[in-house]
Amino acid sequence: MPTITTAEVTGINSTEATTGGDIITSGTITARGVVWSTSENPTIELTTKTNDGTGTGIFNSFITDLQANTTYHVRAYATTSTGTAYGNDVVFTTGTPKLYICGTEYSPTVGQQQCKVWIDGADFFWGGNQESIGQGLFVSGTDLYVAGSTKNTTFRATYWKNGTPTYLTDDTREAIAHAVFVRGNDVYVTGYEKMPHPSKSPSTGRTERPLV
Repeated sequence: MPTITTAEVTGINSTEATTGGDIITSGTITARGVVWSTSENPTIELTTKTNDGTGTGIFNSFITDLQANTTYHVRAYATTSTGTAYGNDVVFTTGTPKLYICGTEYSPTVGQQQCKVWIDGADFFWGGNQESIGQGLFVSGTDLYVAGSTKNTTFRATYWKNGTPTYLTDDTREAIAHAVFVRGNDVYVTGYEKMPHPSKSPSTGRTERPLV
């Protein structure tokens, strides 16, 4: 049977957590992942498990659909032709749900509108000294992502991670990010960027293309 350890649980919020495992064996692993329950030493007969491919080595698992303020047990597993081996039982507790809101509000400090974030009633302006707009947000573990735009010479599509901006476009054309989604280390953003009118004749019209 393979030797397997369960990774530390990180990125815990009220409904999600990240963990994984490390498999050390010379055999063929046909399935691997983690399984969790409110009872200790869960097994793969449960439906609350991930399927994270095959093979040995380190793998990451993303746990979703957890209940808030609940203590869970999680174990990594590895299946071979001779059976399934489990890692150590790791215990973690989910947090209390928080209320997140993003939008746009006039900032008297900057003297113009700015992206604003509210977390359980506490509020923060994001955008530095620039005019900015907040459009949509996503919470991943302990990280907060907000999609919107910041204005230099024109609005450029932007997303913030915990207040730090990433600019997705330059100042050539107006662009705004409307929504953001995070899965593991991947950040997905949608929005639009205005494009020159395709006609060869003089025109002030604009067309828009999706920003992905």
